[in-house]
Amino acid sequence: MIRVFGMFLILMVALHAAVDATAIRSADTRAKRDIQNVQVYEAILYAFKVDPKSPTFLTKGDRIFDAPRDAISVSSYSLVEQEFIYSDYKSSAAKKYSAYADVAGSYGAFSAAASMEVSHSSDSSLRTVRMDAVTKAVEHQVSSMHGFRSFPEEYLTENFRRAVDELTVEQIEERIGVFYARRMNLGAEVRKSYIMQASSDDTDSSVTAELKGEYGGRMLGASATAGVGISARESNENLDMRVEWSARGGDASIWLASSLEGDNVDSVVQEWRDSVNQNNLEPLDYELENLWELVKEVNPAKGAEFQAYLEAKWAEETNAFNPDHFYAPKEWCEHAGSFLYIYAGPSYDNLEDAKVACLDNPQCNGITQEPQNNNIYTLRVGPEIQAWSARGETSWTLCSAEVKWCKHNNSYLKSYSNEGTHFSSLTKAQRSCAKNSRCNGITREPHNNNRYTERVGPQLRRSSDGETSYTLC
Repeated sequence: MIRVFGMFLILMVALHAAVDATAIRSADTRAKRDIQNVQVYEAILYAFKVDPKSPTFLTKGDRIFDAPRDAISVSSYSLVEQEFIYSDYKSSAAKKYSAYADVAGSYGAFSAAASMEVSHSSDSSLRTVRMDAVTKAVEHQVSSMHGFRSFPEEYLTENFRRAVDELTVEQIEERIGVFYARRMNLGAEVRKSYIMQASSDDTDSSVTAELKGEYGGRMLGASATAGVGISARESNENLDMRVEWSARGGDASIWLASSLEGDNVDSVVQEWRDSVNQNNLEPLDYELENLWELVKEVNPAKGAEFQAYLEAKWAEETNAFNPDHFYAPKEWCEHAGSFLYIYAGPSYDNLEDAKVACLDNPQCNGITQEPQNNNIYTLRVGPEIQAWSARGETSWTLCSAEVKWCKHNNSYLKSYSNEGTHFSSLTKAQRSCAKNSRCNGITREPHNNNRYTERVGPQLRRSSDGETSYTLC
């Protein structure tokens, strides 16, 4: 059984990974009372689909149950809370759902919605961290009870039964959903998310301090959409950060039209909370079950097919972003009285710009400063250092610790890490791979004139073409 009570509850109850919490509670009037409004009571009669655009990662699908009012419990609450949720490569946002649910493979359903990837253009081999600042207003809790909770298959609509028999598994996912709920909260939620490339020094406390320093104590910034988009991290301009903002329920325009600076944020939260009513409630926190269990009750073969389809899809989405190392600054070694042969690109007025350009240039293996040309810094091919400059030149190359490459016969690594680039010698390929953060090894292609190619991998695979691969031991 999958139980998703909102990301902040998952963190506090199951993993204790929330770095900080600020409760903004209105009067604690939790007296339970029946709610006769049909929209509230019917919320639990629907299936749910994964939705990357929703702050709760789920959206309502098609109605699948016909249950009487006395089979559904509806309680009323008055509660506003804010939580900060930290996720990293060991315990991603999606994995926290699965950890709390204790169902293997289910976290893959949320891998795209609760993404840990900064952007498709960012270096996908760098590990990331994610911080979610979540504010939500809870109005009601709805749950199934009695026979509806114990035997939900007895309350399925005729339309659902027909859909199971006539639709494909892909159509069931798209038109009906992938989960159903046993319990949920209703209200409104606003989420601001920060997904950033990470160094080995990043922790929940350091990231919290960085974001609070830049975006204020509640990590909201001067406005709801402040900072939204791709930018450099405040702590390290070499690392990318993506900021997202999303809202569901209540009147979201209140956030968009208001300044969040200083004490004004309290009045914005209160105004937004007051805007939540029976006409703009949204599901927030869930206790879910896999829909394929109900599909199996109608058509066992279709249910098994639906389960296999979703598990394969979720596994693929989980593996789509699989970073393997932290960002580490490149160290350069200075060689006085030396130069490198052959220009590899343009020249620069300062060393730092030249270093950045060299790292982005697969032909560049170092930098040579030319005193005879106004001390410009030039990109060079080299790679051998010529330590006999008569002009007083100075060169810089990446410092190289002694590394050892292991050879793997009849193997290959998937995906080119530097499309269109290949080498005639293993040494040149190794040097280029060492400077390419996406490269995890080299594969020699006997069917392509024995060329050496940089590969992403990182898993070695058996080759039927006599390929040979090399990885760092």
